[in-house]
Amino acid sequence: VDTTLIVSASSSVDLGPSGTLIGDNGILNASSLTMSVQSTLESEGHGLEIQAHVQWSCSQLQNLADVQFMQTISLAPLCEVEMIGGQANGAITVGSGASFSLISTLDIEVLDTGFPVEGATIIVDGQTVQTDSLGQVTAQTTARTVNAQGDVKEETKTVTMQIGSLTEFYAWNVQQSTSHTFMASTVPAGTITSWLILEETWSPYRLEGDLTVAANTRMTINDGVELRIASDAVIDVQGVFEAGTSTISSTGFGARWGGLLLDGIVGSRIDLSGTLLAEGSPLITMAGLGEFSAQGVQLARSAGADPLINIHASSQSTLTLINSDLRDAGSMCIQSQSSNTKIVLQNVTLSDCNGDGLWARLAPIDIHGLKLGSGLEDGIDLTGSSGQIRGIQSDLFDGEYVVRMQSIDEGFQLRDSVLYSGSKGGLLAFNCESIELTNLTVHGAPGIDLDETSGEMNNIVLNGTDSGIGLTIRHGLSYPVVGQEIQITNYSVGLKLHAHDFEEPAPAIMRNISIDSIEALSVEFYDARIESSTLNGGLSVASSTVNALDSMLLGSESIDAGGLLNEWTTHSFQAFLNEELVEATHTITSDLLMQPITVTGSFVDVEMLHTQTTSEGSTSIAVATTEATSAGSLPTTHAFTIGENSQQDVEVLLVVNSPPVLSIQTPYSGQRYMETTAVEISLTVLDDTTDPSNIGIAWAIYDAQNQQVKEGRTTTGIFNITGLDTGLFVLQLVATDDFGLTTIAEVDIEITQLDTDGDWTSTCSSDTWFDASKGLQCGPDIYDPDDDNDGRLDSNDAWPKDPCAWIDTDEDGQPDRIQCPDGTSTTLFEDQDDDGDGIPDELEGSSLSESGENSTVLIFIGSILVLILIIFFVRVRGGGPKSLGEIDERLL
Repeated sequence: VDTTLIVSASSSVDLGPSGTLIGDNGILNASSLTMSVQSTLESEGHGLEIQAHVQWSCSQLQNLADVQFMQTISLAPLCEVEMIGGQANGAITVGSGASFSLISTLDIEVLDTGFPVEGATIIVDGQTVQTDSLGQVTAQTTARTVNAQGDVKEETKTVTMQIGSLTEFYAWNVQQSTSHTFMASTVPAGTITSWLILEETWSPYRLEGDLTVAANTRMTINDGVELRIASDAVIDVQGVFEAGTSTISSTGFGARWGGLLLDGIVGSRIDLSGTLLAEGSPLITMAGLGEFSAQGVQLARSAGADPLINIHASSQSTLTLINSDLRDAGSMCIQSQSSNTKIVLQNVTLSDCNGDGLWARLAPIDIHGLKLGSGLEDGIDLTGSSGQIRGIQSDLFDGEYVVRMQSIDEGFQLRDSVLYSGSKGGLLAFNCESIELTNLTVHGAPGIDLDETSGEMNNIVLNGTDSGIGLTIRHGLSYPVVGQEIQITNYSVGLKLHAHDFEEPAPAIMRNISIDSIEALSVEFYDARIESSTLNGGLSVASSTVNALDSMLLGSESIDAGGLLNEWTTHSFQAFLNEELVEATHTITSDLLMQPITVTGSFVDVEMLHTQTTSEGSTSIAVATTEATSAGSLPTTHAFTIGENSQQDVEVLLVVNSPPVLSIQTPYSGQRYMETTAVEISLTVLDDTTDPSNIGIAWAIYDAQNQQVKEGRTTTGIFNITGLDTGLFVLQLVATDDFGLTTIAEVDIEITQLDTDGDWTSTCSSDTWFDASKGLQCGPDIYDPDDDNDGRLDSNDAWPKDPCAWIDTDEDGQPDRIQCPDGTSTTLFEDQDDDGDGIPDELEGSSLSESGENSTVLIFIGSILVLILIIFFVRVRGGGPKSLGEIDERLL
């Protein structure tokens, strides 16, 4: 018991005629063990192990159980041994009529989350048994038979356990008896409302019907778990479903479960990490709100016409797959008909889907890393989708188109990808607007086909095998296809442009492209512009215009009657004046230009046509001319070369133009003008290129605050300016010649207040507005009470500004008398009827005349007396008039 007996190699063990060796975790180690007719071995508890060569002589059937024979066995003639359990893997020799049989046992237990399962069916080697109430059953089979016919060994037999729709298998090495526990844990069908966790200990699990994960409920499948789901059964996720590195599949034998259904509310979610989903049809269905996220998963084996992932039009969610593998579908790997579900794929592989890898209608797409394998129709088929695709690899693709796009709107990007063309092509874009293709490498033909499509192509490489078409642009839109940095090699036709005669597509624009093919360019009813490119191969132009700018055309040319090939070179125009770069206007002419080209700037690029080729031949020129003008310069004409190998920079040296010479003759600086008096301007102007009569003169008046108050233009040397208010002003003149050079001249003037009678002299006091030397009120009209100095106050003078008249008795606008002081005159006429009675004054009688004369004398004497009193009063109150110097200062 619990002992190892080791016998010296020089000795042996003999049980004698009727000896018995009993072992419980016992080991016999010897060179040999001899057994006679009645000798026997018994194994108890943990068994007996014989590590010795056994020689056994017996005359009747010997029954053993659970002995481990580790070395050879030799049976004497007619000795028959039958052992249940145990082990006998060494060589066995038998004498005549002797035999050895090993019958192995398998103790089976079936548990459901730790509880015994009664009635589970166990099938072993065609024998069917069922578990008892303890969930247990024992199966037996003959593992080895040695007799005169030979040594027959059974190796491995399949043990099948069935319960419900679940079938489990166990591979039993029958050379050794053992035990095995089948797990057949049950996930209850129906609706779960509390957190359900499936643990690896009780795996696998079986689900026999539909399961709903209710809102605000979670179902978790831990790592290592296997979940087998009955045919057509669906897990409807309205809460949260999460699974780790587990396996979720059907119950086998061609059955397909109904997959995961995401048809929940906001917050519903499926999270998978390292999960294998298999044998569902479809495996994922998205039909409502919620989020699906999977990383490191495998989706495989949908049936019939079902894709692996099916996104319904009603879905409003996000599908995110990262580092995942989708394969072996009934039809398509991913199918989406929802415009409200975004598809995010990162490092995903699609293969063997018996349809398109990704088929989407109106769906937002964000793909970073997508490997397209074999067994697909189209790798990607998009209609009306938006977003971007990056990092396609398709070296194993054997379908039709790697990418097929239809009705894609502005801004969709396909970039950073390597495409191996399928049987129909690499990329097909139909009826797409303003798509962006960037950093693409395409192998095979056809390479890229743009049909009724506009957009931009950047950094594109197309590699052919001397057949097919590299890049096709056909039936273009009103917006152009613009290509930059494109390399096309080894095709029958490198670039093909095609339209119908009734179509008017925008010209295709190709910049910095390189084509090396049998026919480099073929155009038909489709204009093109080729810039800074090299085309090595034939050139075919049919009813189209091709403009090649700064490009090398190295092949033969075939141009029909409606075709035209124009070759241009770009030249940069610069003008220098006094060795400095200046802005200039260039007017450029050549024999091939229908009309001059006019451009303005300090560094201006201009495209010059140097060769025209039609069906009738070519016309080329090598020289063109520019006339340059700039502010401060005279017009300068310069000839320059154009065409291949010509100098790109065109430098024009300008001749200096002198500005006009302008001077103001009148007024002089500080000259004064009385208010209402016209300011007369007199000037002289001369120029070296422009006739004085053609020099434009602009004038402006600025006040003391530098605000412009008047402006105008003149073509004469003398003109007047009127209407200026009182104050200090600056007169500015600007003379401009025909080439835009200007000269400015300025002079300051002063406008003084109006003094009608001219009595505002140096003797007029600005404090009292009285001239003591003359005994008169004086100053500007606004201060002088007698503006015309006729001796009558303005308030009593019908004509306060006219010294020749003052009274109008009948108020008929004609003075009673006209008496002009020396040196003055008037435009008035004396009234012949002073009182307005209709009788001329000369018929009124002498008495009236005398009375009038006496009255006039009395009024005059009274006025003198009043004036003397005023003077006396002023001298008493003010101390006399101010000095003449102060009066002069006020006037000035």
